[in-house]
Amino acid sequence: MGSGAALARAREALHGPAAPWAAALAAGWLVCLPLLGPYGALLGLLPGLALFHPAREALGEGIRHRRTAAARPGWSWRRCRSAPALATLAFCAVLCGLVLWSLWPSLGAGSRALAGAAAVLATLGPAAAAGITWRYAGPPDADEPPRVPDPPSASRWALYGAAVLGAAAWATRTGVLVVAYGVADPPQRHARLLDVLRWTDRQVQGTVFAPSVTQEYWPLLVAAAGLVAGGTAAVLRGAAPTRAPAIGLHPRPAGQVFLSYARADTATAERYVGALRAAGRTVWMDADGIRPSREWRTELSDAIRASDAVIVLLSRSSLRSRYCWDECRQALEHGKRILPVLIDADLAAGSVTGSLREADWDGITRFQRLSMHRPEDFAPAVRETLAFLAREHDWVALHTRLGEQAHAWQHHGHAPERLLRRHELAEAEAWRAHRPDVPGSGAEPTDAQLRFIRASRRALRRRTGRLVAGSALALAFVTAVASFAAVTQEDRERQRREALSESLARAADSRPYPGMAAAARLAAAAYGQADTAAAREAMQEQLARFQHAGPRLAGGGPGFSADSSTYAAGSAGRTRIWDLPDWTLRRTLAGELPHDPARALSADGGRVLLFDGDGRARIADTRTGRTVARGPEGTPGRLPPRGGLTPDGRRFLASTSDVTAVIARVDGRGLPLGLLCLDPSLSPHGRFVWCAADESGADGAIGRLVSVTDGTEVRFPRRPMLAGWTADDRPVVTLRPGGREAAVQVLDPAGPGAAWSVRTGGGWEAASVSADGTRLALSTTRHVNPFEVWDLRRRARLGTVEMRELAERGLPWDAVDNGEEDLGRLVEAEPVHGMPVASFDDVSAEYHDPDRRARVWYSPDRRSAVADTGAGWWAWRLDGRGRVSTRVAAPGLGTADAEGTDLSADGRTLAVADYGGRLLLFDTGTGRLREERRLAGHGVQVAYSPDGRTLAVGELTGDERTGMRVRIALFSATSLRRTGTLRSPTPPDGRAHLVGLAFSPDGERLYAAESQLGGVRVWSVAERRPLRTYQGENYLDGMVLSPDGRTLVTSDRQTTVTVWDTATGRPRYRLPYSGHRVAFSPDGRRIVTTGALEGAGVAVWDVAGRRRVGPVMNVGSDGSTVRDVTFTPDGRALLVVAQSLDTTDLERPATMSVRRWELGRQSQPGPVLARPPDAEGLFHTAPDGRGVVVAGSDAIVRITTDPAAWQRSLCDLAGRWITPQEWHERAPEARYPTRCAPPDPD
Repeated sequence: MGSGAALARAREALHGPAAPWAAALAAGWLVCLPLLGPYGALLGLLPGLALFHPAREALGEGIRHRRTAAARPGWSWRRCRSAPALATLAFCAVLCGLVLWSLWPSLGAGSRALAGAAAVLATLGPAAAAGITWRYAGPPDADEPPRVPDPPSASRWALYGAAVLGAAAWATRTGVLVVAYGVADPPQRHARLLDVLRWTDRQVQGTVFAPSVTQEYWPLLVAAAGLVAGGTAAVLRGAAPTRAPAIGLHPRPAGQVFLSYARADTATAERYVGALRAAGRTVWMDADGIRPSREWRTELSDAIRASDAVIVLLSRSSLRSRYCWDECRQALEHGKRILPVLIDADLAAGSVTGSLREADWDGITRFQRLSMHRPEDFAPAVRETLAFLAREHDWVALHTRLGEQAHAWQHHGHAPERLLRRHELAEAEAWRAHRPDVPGSGAEPTDAQLRFIRASRRALRRRTGRLVAGSALALAFVTAVASFAAVTQEDRERQRREALSESLARAADSRPYPGMAAAARLAAAAYGQADTAAAREAMQEQLARFQHAGPRLAGGGPGFSADSSTYAAGSAGRTRIWDLPDWTLRRTLAGELPHDPARALSADGGRVLLFDGDGRARIADTRTGRTVARGPEGTPGRLPPRGGLTPDGRRFLASTSDVTAVIARVDGRGLPLGLLCLDPSLSPHGRFVWCAADESGADGAIGRLVSVTDGTEVRFPRRPMLAGWTADDRPVVTLRPGGREAAVQVLDPAGPGAAWSVRTGGGWEAASVSADGTRLALSTTRHVNPFEVWDLRRRARLGTVEMRELAERGLPWDAVDNGEEDLGRLVEAEPVHGMPVASFDDVSAEYHDPDRRARVWYSPDRRSAVADTGAGWWAWRLDGRGRVSTRVAAPGLGTADAEGTDLSADGRTLAVADYGGRLLLFDTGTGRLREERRLAGHGVQVAYSPDGRTLAVGELTGDERTGMRVRIALFSATSLRRTGTLRSPTPPDGRAHLVGLAFSPDGERLYAAESQLGGVRVWSVAERRPLRTYQGENYLDGMVLSPDGRTLVTSDRQTTVTVWDTATGRPRYRLPYSGHRVAFSPDGRRIVTTGALEGAGVAVWDVAGRRRVGPVMNVGSDGSTVRDVTFTPDGRALLVVAQSLDTTDLERPATMSVRRWELGRQSQPGPVLARPPDAEGLFHTAPDGRGVVVAGSDAIVRITTDPAAWQRSLCDLAGRWITPQEWHERAPEARYPTRCAPPDPD
């Protein structure tokens, strides 16, 4: 009962008044969806909302009858609560609210008021109009049939929809493309509008026809969608049962009346007709109704058919007339109303009904007769006749019209064009259903009329079916053509984006070099356009070049704390404090750092010396930002403020003017010590202050060394110029007496006589002192070798530095010639004689422009650095953590003894089995050794089960003399408790070895490759017994199992690769001379081999096709060999571990490098992503699929292989995104990417 009622309600809803409205809205949204997206397609609701809105018909009716006095406008709250009215209100409110919210910040006060008023009017106007009604002076006759309003014109509303949606699409395209292509960059007050436009652009870009948006014809496509939406809504509105019949405002004109009479009653008939005509009725009588030369029978038939009623004058003469009866018969056949009027007194004296039956006029007997046989009855009879004719005149008039139309349809051979149209049919069906409820009216629909209506309904259904079928075919054709155009355009768009991606990738490494930030932005933008191999290589290039670069700084300098935990940098009156080595911002403080930031921080970085805008010094806590102490008031001078903090943070030095300074305690105890001091500099341990000599003075200008504790000073003549401090607080100076050779000395607090002369004469000068005060670099313009390095502790010359060596390490470095391209090489260069390469920055103009010299400062522990590029300051991380690879120290992880490694399922633990008989577990994040377990023999292989609970370790027991046995120990991965042992049945052999170990994907089987066996033994993990052996022909070198466990691949000593079917245990095929190393792609469809006779060759094979994919790829340089290779987690590239030898210097050790090789480009591998100290067969894919882990000698290297992560890192490196103007200069024909984002997936 419940289900039946539910079905009935569902059926009623489908055929109810809301169904066409919902169908019109759904059709409009669906037809616009491929062009505008899910939210933009809401514009397709407009035709449906407008057509079904209650105000449309009410306003139209009022316009048509605006001059009708009987009509008066009204308003009904109930009409406003209809579903179409409420939906329109919500739509207008959301649309107007969005427009107003977008424009609000861009408008002034007056414009905001006008915009608000317009939004309110546009929202509430349609809602108020929904309640309009029309009232009439007199109520309509309840017996009159309803008249259905004319349906909306489908063609007209289709044009309306096309015009509205086309105009909206044109306006949207005009506004969006200006922003999307970076043509304009409006002021900040338009930011909200820009966000809306960009959001709209993203919505449109997610559609099927997204590539067509840039074309001029795109608004026409949207207009075509509006055409379909408007036409469909109009058709559904015309068929909607909610279109209530309406009563006409004017009474219909009186219809024609046919008079049937006998010739003998002509006088009475004429008098009667005259009275009716005088009352305004149209009466047809043969005397004046039959036109000359016409066939009178036809004229009579036409007149009867065209009349609303037939009046029969009953007399003895008329009963005897066969013509009168024929006219009555026709009236009966046509369902006319008949009024018998008795005019014969003799007939009235007898039985009228009997007389009618005797004359065979039985069909007339059922009609009520009117008596007019007496003279006094004439006037009442006329009045009653008029009342009869006025009754039900609308229904009767339509009855007459339908009768004539039915006759014309039959007369013309049932011609389809004679049938009723849609609105006429609706009115006819309403007429048929609304028969007069008046007894004895006599009017009935005839069979001819009913057949005519049914034929019209069938014809309408056929026309509707053909229209729907034709529309569907047309829509399918248009959709097919548009889809083909969209696909073609999408293909062109894809090609354009790929070309733009390659162009941006080339620009990232162009000449002149665009700069570190610009190159990072261009490489990230190249990947954002399309995931091309060129874009990936460009990102790799930038990340490899600047992978240890940190954030961009507003300012820089040697502002490191002594414990290397804190860095301070100031700019524009504000100082930022950074935590090292992660370079996270700790706090921003108001104030300016002193001229030498190296002395601004306490040793632990907890306090900092700052100067306010008035030149007054203050000490601030870097963690809380609180001011700890303030210095005396100062006078801002021409020179930047000087000063510093002692390492313990208890005393500070601060300049109070250009020539005065003060030394004071932070706690405020004691009196400050005032100094007359030019360019004061605090020693590293805070014991002395150096006061510089006046350079403009005479040859006898004095430099002073002042004690911080008591203010005693030692004077040093000969114009000493401070170059730096030694580790024990001794000034390193260059003496420049006028007219004499310069000299370099290390002064002593005991006095000038105790100074150590490092160099005298020869043009030598102190170029720089290392940050730890242990090294001194001297420069001269007179020697071929311009630099010398001295050990200040041992007072010994360590050697000279040639310009060639500096050039190899990154100097000279010019911000114009090569920008920041070699900055990474310079910052990360190994020190020369313990002196950082960047310290040799005082190169003569012959080699280097002194205004553009390299400036790099290192933290005392050399794990952080700051570099000045000329275009900005950059932080650097030198602790092994990089943007593309991170290296953490793992003491005890030596690959010389490591025979096997595997990564846990969560990627946090690296298990190592070494030949020394140990099982080691390392933390991949920190490199810390978590656990160690002794083995029963030599460790040779290790493998985690898929669920990460079991650890299988290969053991070799015995010795080479008595023979080695292979067995596999099973451990609990969490506790390292031994849970079982699998002993190989192979007899002892001195050459026994385990070269591969792998679990099946379900963890139930374990595959072990025994070298001397030449095959792979399959073990049941649960039953601890061997199940099968895959027997090869030669000693094995390796084994890998496909990700799905269906294929096994082995490689042997003869470089033959064999592909096995794990289901049957039989080899599928062999690839001779293919290699020793094998790896599966993530999908298991390809393998990569290396280590064949080609040496450094790498080949990719199609497993199912048994063929090589592309030629053998070679790493290139002589002396290079491939030690290992694997697929990247996405399968699009290879990671190759190559070992390179310097053939010109065989004593130099081989270097290991990891490179990425894009499979789509048959070119050389990309840049070096990492340099592990050693690697051989120790690649492991990270569980997140975004990188690989390489186990090296005492180090674990994690390499990020996710291009999206590369892009994010580059955007972080760049500091900001490309501006619209910069983009428009690079790619004026391409859409502006508003943010750093990966490309859209295909």
